[in-house]
Amino acid sequence: MLDYTIESPDADMYQIALYKTGATSPALKIPITDAAQRRTFSGKFKLYAKDLGAGTTSYRIWAYDKDGVYLGDGGKLISITVTPDLLFFTNRRIYVADSMDKTDECYLSISDGKLYSYTTAASHSATIDLGSFTRKDTVRNASGAVTSVTVNNYFYSLSSDPLPFGHYDISSWTKRATLFSAPATGSIADFNNNLNTGAKILAAAKTKTINLKNITTALAANQLIYFKTPEEKYGVIFVHALAVDYRDHRYTQVSYKIVN
Repeated sequence: MLDYTIESPDADMYQIALYKTGATSPALKIPITDAAQRRTFSGKFKLYAKDLGAGTTSYRIWAYDKDGVYLGDGGKLISITVTPDLLFFTNRRIYVADSMDKTDECYLSISDGKLYSYTTAASHSATIDLGSFTRKDTVRNASGAVTSVTVNNYFYSLSSDPLPFGHYDISSWTKRATLFSAPATGSIADFNNNLNTGAKILAAAKTKTINLKNITTALAANQLIYFKTPEEKYGVIFVHALAVDYRDHRYTQVSYKIVN
């Protein structure tokens, strides 16, 4: 709640405006209809943290005269800082499992954003929420000639049974039963602007079916995947891109948010 009083000793005020820094026009305008309040006016602006989003937002409050001429704001800048109700991890590069050296980081711990390869993951398996692998699908025609080859990336929970990727022996590992939704088409604007608070993410997640341990839909850029950890923590993953590095090793680049 912004509780304010604005005074204009030299000119009558006819309108009060709330201006958000960076915007091109006022967020709110309030007409002053009482002539007795044209030199001193008090009011309130009600703002909700869920609408502002995490971080700092700044506002100015100013007055206009009867011709719409700016009368000033007293040089006051009001800043509101919303403590985030979520954790935000950006640009995690999750490699597909490499069956030879076993050193590519193909496992992700959602709670802390750490990545592990098969050679480093065993002692951290209790924190690992998903693994990544790739599958090559070959299509042949009736004569046996190859007509197309598709290489896709996939995510899965280590608690999947059977495991979709069986080239690593994880029989002795702790297997967290993190669940996922099927990937759905989204956008970075959805992820940044519409899913910018824990409350919004939780509300969106509750409308999804989150029951998959093995995501059988191939990953693609601009997908949103919702998840629920064994601790009942909800969140959302955004797939930025699928790519290969300088070694020609495949990975999926993601950012994700988890509700505190």
